[in-house]
Amino acid sequence: MRAELKRLHHRLRTTVIYVTHDQAEAMTLGDRVVVMNAGRIQQVAPPLEVYDHPANRFVAGFLGTPGMNFVPGRLAPQDGVLYFETSAARVRLAPEMSRRLQEHAGRNVTLGVRPEDIGLSGSGKFAGTENSLPATVRVVEPMGDEQVVYLSGPADVTLVCKMDSHIRVGVDERMEAHLAMHRVHLFDDKTGCNISLDPERAAPADR
Repeated sequence: MRAELKRLHHRLRTTVIYVTHDQAEAMTLGDRVVVMNAGRIQQVAPPLEVYDHPANRFVAGFLGTPGMNFVPGRLAPQDGVLYFETSAARVRLAPEMSRRLQEHAGRNVTLGVRPEDIGLSGSGKFAGTENSLPATVRVVEPMGDEQVVYLSGPADVTLVCKMDSHIRVGVDERMEAHLAMHRVHLFDDKTGCNISLDPERAAPADR
């Protein structure tokens, strides 16, 4: 049905407003997506923009299957570099993000990272310095071409990652969960706003 509606929209070449609670419908049918919460607009942007650069924690958690991982912590400065740290571990922010967020040092924040941006090796997009968290595999869900892996991270925080099904992982296996640090988000604990966005993307979200 989604494909039929998309073909109809293309053929009619007219503006269509489609209201749905189904994120898959919104992402596949919309040229621009308006995310609302309690009657207020949270973000207006093309689908991929909303997915890759969510304006706030609500938008980040609303889109994606499985949903974005959220880890509470704080921004800790050290030698001019910012780290995201919890009571049990920490990761080093990417250089550009670290420079941009210096004024937020010491603030309580929540780190958000999508399941596809967590890997079990430090190569490719997961290469970096101090970008991993200790984790233990708890559940593995084979999905055919991919698998969903549930990890127990620092302070018993659950992390969910998606990866190729041919990567072998076993339940109770201990490993390092590597984060693609250029893809993580940081949300202010008081406002919920995504403070890690580039300034030109960080428009007011709640209207």
